[in-house]
Amino acid sequence: EPSAESGPARPRSSAPPAPGPEAAPAGGRASATVTATTHGRLVLDGHFARRIGLLAALQAVPLAGKTIRHAPHEHLGTALVNVLAGHRQLQEISRGPTPLRADRTLAEAWDQREFADVSSVCRQLHAADWATTEAVRTQLRQVLAPYVAACQARAQTHGQRLVVDWDLMAKAITTDATSDPFAAYGHMEAGLGKGYQWAEATLRGRGPDGEARAVALGGFLRPGNAHPPECVERLQAITEATLGRPRRRPELLAVRLAAAEARVQQRRQRVR
Repeated sequence: EPSAESGPARPRSSAPPAPGPEAAPAGGRASATVTATTHGRLVLDGHFARRIGLLAALQAVPLAGKTIRHAPHEHLGTALVNVLAGHRQLQEISRGPTPLRADRTLAEAWDQREFADVSSVCRQLHAADWATTEAVRTQLRQVLAPYVAACQARAQTHGQRLVVDWDLMAKAITTDATSDPFAAYGHMEAGLGKGYQWAEATLRGRGPDGEARAVALGGFLRPGNAHPPECVERLQAITEATLGRPRRRPELLAVRLAAAEARVQQRRQRVR
């Protein structure tokens, strides 16, 4: 007969009962620690970044500074995670509704014990120059080159032409600080405002499943009052550096120029 303290009777079995989710070994410590995270997608991104060699590529970037609690490349990685999280300000690394610094599970996914504080990340970024920026760009291009090449090859499988979109995207700044270089007043997302224009070349590629997939080839910042024509030459250089220079056909252009010149002469004769 079961006693009042033992609860309802259980069937007898020769096998010991399976431990519950809170059961621990005899030593009193759990064999693994399960922690919650509010950045599930970023955790997957971190493991993917390690797998494709992105974190190793960031370590190859020459950065100023010394390692105290975090290495310089870890500051750079923290800034990257902040961008992937969709944050508009660096301070959201340490503050805000879901700060990155408080999520150690996310940090471990990005091969860090804990993300650096926003102040140290800001100091690291402030110390960077154009040479550092180009080094980061080069490393990212090398890591992503196989993916871009695969999307390009699938898009050309059936003899289709490659289509690359050149676009300007407004990036408004959140303050009126004068320390923002090259920021200018122009058309932003919500009307006139101060900020930048992000010029980007995007390939209309194909993913492994055959579905259309946009592939960023590269881009650069321009002042907020920039116009498309002044970005064309540099966007062309970015596109051809990645996809190769297409075949030029000057003979067709010569024919069109000759026809246009003939029409001009005919109109001049009519005027006379």
